[in-house]
Amino acid sequence: GVLWALVEAGPTLLAAMRAAGVWDDWLTIRAGAESREKLCFATRRGEETPLRLLLGPARDRFVEETCFPAS
Repeated sequence: GVLWALVEAGPTLLAAMRAAGVWDDWLTIRAGAESREKLCFATRRGEETPLRLLLGPARDRFVEETCFPAS
């Protein structure tokens, strides 16, 4: 089966969830200064992940973690 969830949380809760190994794939959106956003994709089970669909041209460089500016 497949389970998708959206979790809006601070760094402490996200770190605890990551340490517990709750999900295989992560899409993290971080808001920075001047309303700039940074998208980070991470997977722990190779390249077969639905997150690859969101990467567009960056998908060929997708390894265990990929981050890039969103705005």
